[in-house]
Amino acid sequence: MRQWPARIGTMLAVIYPVGIITILYFAFRDVNEQDRQLNNQARPASAIGGKSTPMLRPDDLSRLVGNWSGTLEYLDYTDDKSRSRLNTTLTCKLLGTELQTAFSYVEPSGKVVGGTPTTWALTAEGTRIRIGTEEWTVQSRTDSDWELTRDGTDNNKPAVIRRIVNVEGNSLRIRTDIHYSGSKGSLTRNEYILTRN
Repeated sequence: MRQWPARIGTMLAVIYPVGIITILYFAFRDVNEQDRQLNNQARPASAIGGKSTPMLRPDDLSRLVGNWSGTLEYLDYTDDKSRSRLNTTLTCKLLGTELQTAFSYVEPSGKVVGGTPTTWALTAEGTRIRIGTEEWTVQSRTDSDWELTRDGTDNNKPAVIRRIVNVEGNSLRIRTDIHYSGSKGSLTRNEYILTRN
C-alpha cells in the first residue's frame, strides 16, 4: 500500500472525510491481514484454520525421565473380574529424542522379574508414537494427560486399546482401557500408580 505524507493525509481528512475513512479502513485491514499471516507462521500447521491436531513433543517424554516405584494393578485374563497387584519399579531415560523405559515387578513369591527395555519414539509431526512394536495415535494432550489409542486384540478378541498417561510433578499413572468390538462399555486392563524416587 502507498504511504501518504502526513500533510496530504491531513488535507484528505479535512477535504474528503468519507474518503479518508475508506483509506483508513483498508490500511487497518491490510495490517490485520499481515498480523494474521505472522500469527499463522508462528503456530504449528495443525492449529491453523481453527483445527487442532493433538501432538506430543520430546519435552513431554522428558517429563518421565527418572526412577519410579509403586504398584501395578491388573485384571486377570482368565475371568476379566479378578484383580491382582504387584510392587513395581520403572526406570526412564532419554536416548536422543527417544525415551527408553524398563519395568521390574516383585512377584507374590518375592522374586523380582525384570521387563524388556522398551523404546518410546515420536513421529516427526508428533501425532503418533511407537512404543516398542506398537504404534499409537495421539487422541488428546493436556499439560498433564495424554490419551493414546490403537486397534489391536486383547484376550484374543479385536478391540480398541486406549492408554492414558497422567504425569503431574513426581506422580505418574499409566492406565490401559479395553473396548471390545461390538460391546457398549470398556474395562480397565491394568494401571500403574508410581512415584518418582
